[in-house]
Amino acid sequence: INLPVDGDSIKFGANSEIVLTHVHDTGLMIDSSGDTSLILQGGTTDANAKVMFYNSAGAEKGRFLYDTDDNHLQTKVNGSEVMRIDSSGKVGIGTSSPAGALEIFSGTQPQLKVATASATADRNAGFLVYASNSATPGSRSVVVSLDADGGDGSGTDSLTITKTGGDGNATITNQNNSNLIFGTNNTERVRIDSSGQVGINNTSPNSFNSQARNLVVGSGSGDA
Repeated sequence: INLPVDGDSIKFGANSEIVLTHVHDTGLMIDSSGDTSLILQGGTTDANAKVMFYNSAGAEKGRFLYDTDDNHLQTKVNGSEVMRIDSSGKVGIGTSSPAGALEIFSGTQPQLKVATASATADRNAGFLVYASNSATPGSRSVVVSLDADGGDGSGTDSLTITKTGGDGNATITNQNNSNLIFGTNNTERVRIDSSGQVGINNTSPNSFNSQARNLVVGSGSGDA
C-alpha cells in the first residue's frame, strides 16, 4: 500500500485533515486539528474489528476484538481470552458469559482487592475477598478480609469473615488484640473484649472479673 508521506508524517485528505505523525520504529501518533478517531470497519455484516499484538517472531500474543454480531468486547492475553464485556455491559474476568455486573473466575484462587495506594504501606486501608477450591470440603473456603493497617488483607491485623465448605464453621475474627463489637441503631450492644469476656450493653466486661465472671449484662454480671 502506498501512502502519501511528507517527511516523517502520513497525511490523508485533500487538506491533510488527519496527520499520522512520527511514523518510525518507536510508534505512531494520530493528530488532527479537532477530535481524533481510529475507526475499524469490517467488510461484511458479520465481520469483527480487532487490534492484534505480535512479538518479534511474528506470533500473536494478545488482541482486542469487538464482535459485531452479538456486540461483545473481548481481550486476549498470551493467546487466551481473559476478559469480556458483553452487550449489556456485564464484565467477565475468567469467564465469557458473566451473569452479574462483574464476575471473576479462576481455576485456583480468585481474588478481588480494593485498597488505597499510599507510598507508606501501613497508612493504607482496604479489603480482600478470595476463595479456595478443593475436592475436600474442609479445604474449600471463602474469606473476606478488612484491613485498616496495610490495605491488602494479607497480614494478621485484619477482621476476617470465613466460611468453610461442607459442614464447616462460619467465623468472624478480629485478628488484632482488641475488641469485637456488635451494634444496632448506631449504638454498641455487645462487646467481646480481647480476653474473650462478653459484655451486653456494657463496654467494660473485664471490670467485673473479680470472681472470674466472663459474661456481663448491663451493670450486673453472671457466669456464662
